[in-house]
Amino acid sequence: MQVTAGAAGGWVFQARRMEIGRALNFTSEVAILEAVREFVREATSPLAPSEVALYQMELVVVEAVTNVIEHAYAGCSGQPIALEIRAQGRLVELTLRDRGRSFDLVAHPDPDVAQRVAQGQRGGLGVFLMRQLLDNLALEREAGWNVMRMRFKLDP
Repeated sequence: MQVTAGAAGGWVFQARRMEIGRALNFTSEVAILEAVREFVREATSPLAPSEVALYQMELVVVEAVTNVIEHAYAGCSGQPIALEIRAQGRLVELTLRDRGRSFDLVAHPDPDVAQRVAQGQRGGLGVFLMRQLLDNLALEREAGWNVMRMRFKLDP
Protein backbone atom coordinates (compact mmCIF):
# COMPACT_ATOMS: atom_id res chain seq x y z
CA MET A 1 0.00 0.00 0.00
CA GLN A 2 1.30 3.44 -0.89
CA VAL A 3 0.62 6.33 1.49
CA THR A 4 0.93 9.95 0.38
CA ALA A 5 0.07 13.28 1.92
CA GLY A 6 -3.23 14.55 0.58
CA ALA A 7 -4.81 17.99 0.24
CA ALA A 8 -5.42 19.94 3.46
CA GLY A 9 -2.98 17.75 5.41
CA GLY A 10 -5.03 14.54 5.04
CA TRP A 11 -3.61 11.20 3.98
CA VAL A 12 -4.45 9.28 0.85
CA PHE A 13 -4.07 5.51 0.80
CA GLN A 14 -3.58 3.78 -2.53
CA ALA A 15 -3.57 0.02 -2.69
CA ARG A 16 -1.22 -1.35 -5.35
CA ARG A 17 -1.35 -4.84 -6.72
CA MET A 18 2.02 -6.49 -6.30
CA GLU A 19 3.07 -8.25 -9.48
CA ILE A 20 6.16 -10.38 -9.85
CA GLY A 21 7.53 -12.61 -12.55
CA ARG A 22 10.76 -14.62 -12.23
CA ALA A 23 12.14 -17.65 -14.03
CA LEU A 24 14.88 -20.17 -13.35
CA ASN A 25 16.23 -22.68 -15.87
CA PHE A 26 18.28 -25.60 -14.54
CA THR A 27 19.02 -29.26 -15.14
CA SER A 28 17.91 -32.42 -13.39
CA GLU A 29 20.45 -32.63 -10.58
CA VAL A 30 19.50 -33.40 -6.97
CA ALA A 31 22.20 -30.94 -5.87
CA ILE A 32 20.12 -28.08 -7.33
CA LEU A 33 17.27 -28.48 -4.83
CA GLU A 34 18.67 -26.00 -2.30
CA ALA A 35 19.12 -23.38 -5.04
CA VAL A 36 15.52 -23.98 -6.16
CA ARG A 37 14.31 -23.49 -2.58
CA GLU A 38 16.30 -20.24 -2.33
CA PHE A 39 14.90 -19.06 -5.68
CA VAL A 40 11.32 -19.54 -4.39
CA ARG A 41 12.19 -17.61 -1.21
CA GLU A 42 13.79 -14.70 -3.10
CA ALA A 43 11.16 -14.53 -5.85
CA THR A 44 8.25 -14.39 -3.42
CA SER A 45 9.83 -12.11 -0.81
CA PRO A 46 8.24 -8.92 -2.28
CA LEU A 47 4.85 -10.46 -1.40
CA ALA A 48 5.84 -10.79 2.27
CA PRO A 49 4.36 -14.28 2.72
CA SER A 50 4.10 -15.70 6.23
CA GLU A 51 6.82 -18.16 7.20
CA VAL A 52 4.24 -20.96 7.01
CA ALA A 53 3.14 -19.97 3.49
CA LEU A 54 6.75 -19.62 2.38
CA TYR A 55 7.62 -23.05 3.75
CA GLN A 56 4.59 -24.58 2.02
CA MET A 57 5.55 -23.05 -1.34
CA GLU A 58 9.15 -24.22 -0.97
CA LEU A 59 7.97 -27.69 0.02
CA VAL A 60 5.63 -28.19 -2.96
CA VAL A 61 8.18 -26.87 -5.46
CA VAL A 62 11.01 -29.03 -4.10
CA GLU A 63 8.66 -32.04 -4.07
CA ALA A 64 7.62 -31.36 -7.67
CA VAL A 65 11.23 -30.92 -8.84
CA THR A 66 12.27 -34.09 -7.00
CA ASN A 67 9.45 -36.00 -8.72
CA VAL A 68 10.61 -34.70 -12.11
CA ILE A 69 14.20 -35.78 -11.44
CA GLU A 70 13.30 -39.20 -10.00
CA HIS A 71 10.27 -40.16 -12.10
CA ALA A 72 9.98 -38.06 -15.28
CA TYR A 73 13.72 -38.29 -15.99
CA ALA A 74 14.27 -41.59 -14.10
CA GLY A 75 17.29 -40.10 -12.31
CA CYS A 76 19.03 -39.08 -15.55
CA SER A 77 21.02 -35.90 -14.89
CA GLY A 78 21.49 -32.95 -17.23
CA GLN A 79 17.88 -32.80 -18.45
CA PRO A 80 16.08 -29.43 -18.79
CA ILE A 81 13.73 -28.10 -16.11
CA ALA A 82 12.23 -24.60 -15.96
CA LEU A 83 10.50 -22.93 -13.02
CA GLU A 84 8.52 -19.74 -13.39
CA ILE A 85 6.96 -17.83 -10.53
CA ARG A 86 4.29 -15.23 -11.18
CA ALA A 87 2.14 -13.37 -8.72
CA GLN A 88 -0.76 -11.01 -9.08
CA GLY A 89 -2.00 -9.60 -5.83
CA ARG A 90 -2.00 -12.46 -3.31
CA LEU A 91 -2.25 -15.25 -5.92
CA VAL A 92 1.03 -17.01 -6.70
CA GLU A 93 1.38 -19.34 -9.67
CA LEU A 94 4.40 -21.62 -9.76
CA THR A 95 4.87 -23.27 -13.17
CA LEU A 96 7.27 -26.17 -13.59
CA ARG A 97 8.21 -27.48 -17.06
CA ASP A 98 10.14 -30.59 -18.04
CA ARG A 99 10.53 -32.84 -21.10
CA GLY A 100 10.48 -36.12 -19.19
CA ARG A 101 8.02 -38.99 -19.13
CA SER A 102 4.47 -37.68 -18.69
CA PHE A 103 2.37 -38.37 -15.60
CA ASP A 104 -1.42 -38.57 -15.27
CA LEU A 105 -2.13 -36.46 -12.20
CA VAL A 106 -5.88 -37.12 -12.38
CA ALA A 107 -5.42 -40.91 -12.37
CA HIS A 108 -3.14 -40.73 -9.32
CA PRO A 109 -5.39 -41.55 -6.34
CA ASP A 110 -4.86 -40.15 -2.87
CA PRO A 111 -3.25 -42.79 -0.66
CA ASP A 112 -4.71 -44.16 2.56
CA VAL A 113 -2.36 -42.22 4.84
CA ALA A 114 -3.40 -44.02 8.02
CA GLN A 115 -2.73 -47.40 6.41
CA ARG A 116 0.67 -46.28 5.08
CA VAL A 117 1.69 -45.05 8.54
CA ALA A 118 0.41 -48.22 10.24
CA GLN A 119 2.41 -50.35 7.80
CA GLY A 120 5.52 -48.19 8.17
CA GLN A 121 5.62 -47.33 4.47
CA ARG A 122 7.85 -44.44 3.44
CA GLY A 123 7.42 -42.13 0.49
CA GLY A 124 4.57 -41.98 -1.99
CA LEU A 125 2.84 -39.00 -0.37
CA GLY A 126 4.22 -36.18 -2.50
CA VAL A 127 1.26 -35.61 -4.82
CA PHE A 128 -1.14 -36.01 -1.89
CA LEU A 129 0.79 -33.42 0.10
CA MET A 130 0.87 -31.02 -2.85
CA ARG A 131 -2.91 -31.34 -3.27
CA GLN A 132 -3.39 -30.56 0.41
CA LEU A 133 -1.18 -27.46 0.42
CA LEU A 134 -2.07 -25.88 -2.93
CA ASP A 135 -5.27 -24.12 -3.94
CA ASN A 136 -5.01 -25.63 -7.41
CA LEU A 137 -2.74 -28.22 -9.02
CA ALA A 138 -2.84 -29.03 -12.74
CA LEU A 139 -0.58 -30.94 -15.10
CA GLU A 140 -0.77 -30.90 -18.90
CA ARG A 141 1.40 -31.74 -21.86
CA GLU A 142 2.22 -28.77 -24.13
CA ALA A 143 4.46 -29.01 -27.21
CA GLY A 144 6.53 -31.86 -25.76
CA TRP A 145 6.77 -30.35 -22.27
CA ASN A 146 5.06 -31.45 -19.05
CA VAL A 147 3.65 -28.26 -17.56
CA MET A 148 2.65 -28.34 -13.89
CA ARG A 149 0.80 -25.30 -12.60
CA MET A 150 0.65 -24.89 -8.85
CA ARG A 151 -1.54 -22.06 -7.52
CA PHE A 152 -1.24 -20.78 -4.01
CA LYS A 153 -3.36 -18.00 -2.42
CA LEU A 154 -1.52 -16.06 0.25
CA ASP A 155 -3.45 -14.87 3.28
CA PRO A 156 -4.14 -11.12 3.24
